[in-house]
Amino acid sequence: MNLKNQIPDFQTIMLPMLKLLENGQSKTLNEVMKHLTTFFNLNDEHLKIKVPSGQMGLFKNRVGWTRSYLKNAGLLFYPSRGIYQITDFGKDYLKTNPKDLRLKQLK
Repeated sequence: MNLKNQIPDFQTIMLPMLKLLENGQSKTLNEVMKHLTTFFNLNDEHLKIKVPSGQMGLFKNRVGWTRSYLKNAGLLFYPSRGIYQITDFGKDYLKTNPKDLRLKQLK
């Protein structure tokens, strides 16, 4: 199977990323990346795959989009650069025991 096809899209990353932050503690981008890499069972070969421009890793790019959408929806915030934390609204959302989180739920 194509390794690129094994990398989850940003919508698939949203709920696991929010659950990672559920305890309210802030996490760095590196901590988030490490956890999500393990969660999605990705290896170094997956992480070497770049976006078409070659400027950034594909998975890191998708995590970035995930982060932006979650922030814009009010589910997480950045207490400082490169640091992520769940909001009270994000915690309340997780209490509903969502099965997934897609763009349609963010609206």
